[in-house]
Amino acid sequence: MNESQQLFQRAVNALSLANHADSFFDIIMSDREAFCGLKVIYASATGTEFNGLSFEAISKECPLIRPLFAGRGLLFYTDEVFSETIRSQARIPLDYSLSFDSNIAEQFRLFVNGKKLSDTDSFMRLLKMVKVREPTFNFDFVPFILENLAHDIDGNDRPLNTLTALKQFDYLDRDAYATQRRPDFAKNEVCARTEARVLLDSFKSDTTMQHQLARRKTIYLMLLRAMILRWKYPSKHHDNIARMVRISLNVLGKFAKTEIYFASKMLAPDKSIPHFFSPVSSPRANGLVALRGISWDLFFLRFLETVSTKDDRGTFYVPFMASSDKKYASLVEAFPIRAIVSAPNQKLVHTVYADDMEFMALLANALPHDLREELESPTKKASRLSSTGPTTYDLNQRIAEAEREVQEIYPQET
Repeated sequence: MNESQQLFQRAVNALSLANHADSFFDIIMSDREAFCGLKVIYASATGTEFNGLSFEAISKECPLIRPLFAGRGLLFYTDEVFSETIRSQARIPLDYSLSFDSNIAEQFRLFVNGKKLSDTDSFMRLLKMVKVREPTFNFDFVPFILENLAHDIDGNDRPLNTLTALKQFDYLDRDAYATQRRPDFAKNEVCARTEARVLLDSFKSDTTMQHQLARRKTIYLMLLRAMILRWKYPSKHHDNIARMVRISLNVLGKFAKTEIYFASKMLAPDKSIPHFFSPVSSPRANGLVALRGISWDLFFLRFLETVSTKDDRGTFYVPFMASSDKKYASLVEAFPIRAIVSAPNQKLVHTVYADDMEFMALLANALPHDLREELESPTKKASRLSSTGPTTYDLNQRIAEAEREVQEIYPQET
């Protein structure tokens, strides 16, 4: 670990070890050197407003918009913002990024086509937030497109139809809608459909998007292995954690800390398992179907790192999810994001979860001596860093093997 990486880790440690009630200023000043050059989005426990709105205010204005940080508001750090805050009130450039699940995407398609909505009042509140209110929320199509690409089936035009509607929605006449309450679009369906098809085709050939899909497969594979261990050995908590670390090292060629952290929650004792994992906590016929959905939700948390750290002249990208599904509350409860830290010049990024230190203590207690030695060995660390990891083909083979094992434990619905 070079000096820059050591400083970065010190900043991560300062955020992980801090009490959530501590002031953000005091956390920064506890190791000022380590935070120099970093960019931090920090979830505040005190309800601090950002850019005029707290999480509570946003949720009250539109219940469909769900924050993904474990706090009541957000605080922001760069060297420039920190200096301006000390002198006076800093102006923080924010860009609200709004992702959405398939249900909300379908509501947009119905709206554009003049069809009846399932919940008109809630949708109209959402529409106001993304088109009328200032500053507006910007759509992030990527998670929706990636999930549909993963289930790309010939003859299924719904993703294209939905994306066409979203493209038309980009050209909604805001003034006409605000005064007349009727949707007018500056772009017709034919042009919007052409744009949507080009976008979908570009995603299919984009290497970055293929990398993201492989990232989701990795999460799904690790969750599959965790579900199998839970179903077969429900009381072997520490043994199962050690097994997950070995799977990570032997199959992925690396210590996949975040994926092991996700899996550890599923492997928790019955009284401690988060509600988020209830659908897969014991053998059942829809376990695979439920786990696939869970893997996409957790992939979205990993994808937040990409969204939140895009560097555009110091702008902070603040991610939200639009959904009518209450599972996102249980997602944030199970995986409470305290902060996202990045070092733009070094291309380093790390998500700090509120229970990071508890997870590290769990690893210390669960891992046998030989496994700890393997993790700490400088030679093996260097080897893992140079590993390219499994190919997409390898991941698919491993996933198929694990799914067959699930079928053997408890027959699954197709």
